[in-house]
Amino acid sequence: MSTNIKLITKLHTILTEKGWGTDREEKKSGKKLFQIFAEIMEQLNEKQSLLLLHLISKFKIYKADNYSFLLKKAFEDISFSNHQDAKIIYLIPLVHWKDIKKEKFKSGHSFLYQIQNQSFIKIAPPLHGKKIEILRDYVAYDSKKESFKTQKKCFIFFDDFIGTGDTAIRTINEFSDEYNIDFKDIYLISLVAMQHGLERLYDSGVNIGVGEMANKGISDDPYLSGKITENINTMLDIEKEFSVPPTYELGYGRSEALISMIRTPNNTFPLFWFTNKKLDVPFPRF
Repeated sequence: MSTNIKLITKLHTILTEKGWGTDREEKKSGKKLFQIFAEIMEQLNEKQSLLLLHLISKFKIYKADNYSFLLKKAFEDISFSNHQDAKIIYLIPLVHWKDIKKEKFKSGHSFLYQIQNQSFIKIAPPLHGKKIEILRDYVAYDSKKESFKTQKKCFIFFDDFIGTGDTAIRTINEFSDEYNIDFKDIYLISLVAMQHGLERLYDSGVNIGVGEMANKGISDDPYLSGKITENINTMLDIEKEFSVPPTYELGYGRSEALISMIRTPNNTFPLFWFTNKKLDVPFPRF
């Protein structure tokens, strides 16, 4: 399909207003973001292109430079008053044991490596003056199992992004059961969380602090109110054209996220990250 000049001009304006410019490159392909989006729009009709442009206008990129500020906000969002006298704090990447055993490198690992930097420790008051130990895997857990029973301690799981909340709930519940840890001794810190995932975590009794909350890109958008179903169906039609697997329709768990971090979450609309043979994408996961 031929994209009309009005839509291309609007794309240029949106990218400029977001501070992305038309010269910003996607590292993997080496193409400019403007070119990538324009090529995607070439495959869409006008209605689909207008929806994409609206979603681009709301899309957020969180870079490593943003993490310190978001981490500070996340710690401010949660109370550690019950553990002011904790002798030791264990920091743990939010990675499910199945992924640990498969030796998968997850975003929780990447985030925890940054947490070790002292500049991050300084902006987290609950960590001040405490003995800090990092548990990267279940071998480390098992080596500390006996001390878990006697020490005055707490456990802080970290991740940069929470989508549906499934992994967080499953991981924390299994950790609590396996090591007989009281739920009140477990905390979760996330830089960004989807509102629907956050609500599930609250309902599950997880103590969580979040730097910033995100809403669903279509379903929670007041601008699209009254046309939610129509726009959802439009996006599903687009995804069908790009051969998106059912698992990732509207983003994993139908999360409708409009977010890219150091690694783009699979909860984000796949049009922004799902790589296929037809076209390059602006924010690939790998």
